[in-house]
Amino acid sequence: MKGKERLIHEKTALFLCKGDPKMYIDITIDLKHYNGSVFDLRLSDYHPVKKVIDIAWQAQSVAIPPREGHWIRVVNKDTVFSGECKLSDCGITNGDRLEIL
Repeated sequence: MKGKERLIHEKTALFLCKGDPKMYIDITIDLKHYNGSVFDLRLSDYHPVKKVIDIAWQAQSVAIPPREGHWIRVVNKDTVFSGECKLSDCGITNGDRLEIL
């Protein structure tokens, strides 16, 4: 292989070996304002908050619709985010507890 081709090949091989450590995260969902359930999810940190709420609603068959804006509170970090923010942009990582407001 020549210079540029070798560099691309080495970067691809390195990515395949190491993977993307931020691709999936384990979080706890708290629905105390809706049906009271608390459960764990493993999902991509590239999802927006609104999608995570949609997934939680499907997983728990919640009958009450989520409130406008799809707001969450990260309990262990004492921060609040709207549904438009991606999990990775909000700094949400493994072990965080998301309370759906």
